[in-house]
Amino acid sequence: MHFDAACRNQWHTHTLAQILVVTQGLGLYQTQGEAARLLQPGDIVTTGKDVNHWHGICANHSMEHVAVTLKDADGNAVTWGRSVSDEDHEAANATAVEHFTASPTTNARAKDWAVLTMAKEIWA
Repeated sequence: MHFDAACRNQWHTHTLAQILVVTQGLGLYQTQGEAARLLQPGDIVTTGKDVNHWHGICANHSMEHVAVTLKDADGNAVTWGRSVSDEDHEAANATAVEHFTASPTTNARAKDWAVLTMAKEIWA
């Protein structure tokens, strides 16, 4: 999926889970109550069941990602919440770089492990 600069979705939760794989550009991911996180090519984000979050694009960049969203037995995948305001998006842009630190998810093997671990939990 391709997203233009400053694009973002609404706060939302997933019925089961979602996996995002960033392939190009710079984006943002924020879980309710936490600082926004900068997304870069190669990053993998795993969002578990009922985690309130949003993802979008940095103010002056575009971004592309692959999304895998799991549906429950009734075909439900997402519950949409309120919009992410311009003020919240600007604050996320300002704080994402400040709060971004190297983590195990920047290691390719750790990313693979995270995806496999989540898949194991979902399909167990």
